[in-house]
Amino acid sequence: MGKVVYKKIVFIVTLCIILLVISSVIIIPAIKKFNLIRAISEIQLNEKFENAIVSVTAKYEGEKNYLINYNSNDFIHPGSNFKLFTAAASLMYLGQDYTFSTRLFLKMEEDGRKSLVLKGSGDPTLNKSHLESFIVHLKDYVQKNGPFNGDLFYDESIFSGEKYGPGWLSEWKNQYFAVPISGLQLNDNLIEVMGIENADNSFEISTEPLENYSPIVNQLNYINFLKDMKNEISAYIDNEILYINGDTVKNSPFHTSAVIKDPAKFTAEVFKQILVKENIINSDAKIINIKYTTPSQIIYEHKSVPLKDIIYRMLKFSKNNYAETLIRTLGYEIKGEGSQEKGVQVLKEFFKEIEILEQVDAFDGSGMSIKTRATGDAFLSLFDFLSTQKWMEIFWKSLPQSNVDGTLKRRFANAQPDFVVLAKTGTHLHSSSLSGKILKKRGRNIIFSVHIFNHPFLSEESTIKVNPLIDKIVEMLNEQF
Repeated sequence: MGKVVYKKIVFIVTLCIILLVISSVIIIPAIKKFNLIRAISEIQLNEKFENAIVSVTAKYEGEKNYLINYNSNDFIHPGSNFKLFTAAASLMYLGQDYTFSTRLFLKMEEDGRKSLVLKGSGDPTLNKSHLESFIVHLKDYVQKNGPFNGDLFYDESIFSGEKYGPGWLSEWKNQYFAVPISGLQLNDNLIEVMGIENADNSFEISTEPLENYSPIVNQLNYINFLKDMKNEISAYIDNEILYINGDTVKNSPFHTSAVIKDPAKFTAEVFKQILVKENIINSDAKIINIKYTTPSQIIYEHKSVPLKDIIYRMLKFSKNNYAETLIRTLGYEIKGEGSQEKGVQVLKEFFKEIEILEQVDAFDGSGMSIKTRATGDAFLSLFDFLSTQKWMEIFWKSLPQSNVDGTLKRRFANAQPDFVVLAKTGTHLHSSSLSGKILKKRGRNIIFSVHIFNHPFLSEESTIKVNPLIDKIVEMLNEQF
């Protein structure tokens, strides 16, 4: 009798264990997945999102099986999420310590005059202080060899082809996020425009890094009170004339910027202004574009920060000009031609390497092209690939962190404190994206890619109407799994 009871108890316990295993392996995950799909369905049931594609792909880091793969193979516009591909390809092919060089050469003219040649390699981080660092070396040269009495040449020829990306809209060309790309560029290819009240109460409009830009057409509309402002102050350049528009109270300080249409020439103009101020070159020296194929004596070489730092800035702050520079640099270093087309070829070889060639349509480096498409699954394949690379930590540490920095500084502020999101944002016309990793204090990290494509909101409005929906999905991934 006792043996029979014992066997029944063993059977019941075993059955309970089996049911618990089935529940934990099949039923509970199914319920969690159902909860997520229900939340996604609620978005699509909203009439404003009836034509939208919601794509959610997620799995535990290092695992093959998906936690959810909802519309994971649908092609969406990833916006700045595309920079994740450009960053990874750059780290793989160029190496984390790759640097850009800006060189200054002596050019002896046939008539005996001494000219200077500023030769760029596309450094996207070059600024005015870097150009000013050339002065010490120039003064040393003058002291030993006599003055420069020729012209200032500049060479941007390392990059070729169109300075804008294919599929970039023409109306973007006066916007800070769509600057032209050059082999010689400065200050993110922007000129800063400031209204400044001086100590004597006089008011002036100043510019940097090129001082006293001319001509300037002041089209500001002066109002009595800031509360009456209807148009923010903006600036743009047309036919080398700088126009300033918008509403402001008279003598009220302001700061805006305008896109430089010819970055290489602008860089040379800033450099000449520095040289003239330091009596290195004559004020009547000409500024001349040249392809300098037979460099002679090098006077000074400025090296940029290493690529790992450039990647950090590009991903943290979503700098399109950095991504577009890197795509051309990949073309130059790998294919021997610094064009966007050759750079995209390198990207496609990278996609083939990580087996996502059929999941990405690439046209530029930043993801701004309206032709660009990718699947959510492609991003998770990229994250899987990262785990095999020695530069993996450099990549992940470059992503914005929730409620801390970069483009995620003001997102997930009210989320539970037990998880951190490292992810790249993406906002482009009617598309919003977020791809990255959830770092969990307890449990396994989750890699994810969330996109809402073809929604009815443009960029600014989407930050209010769409980003919270994406954030809710990411928070649910953390809570459910």
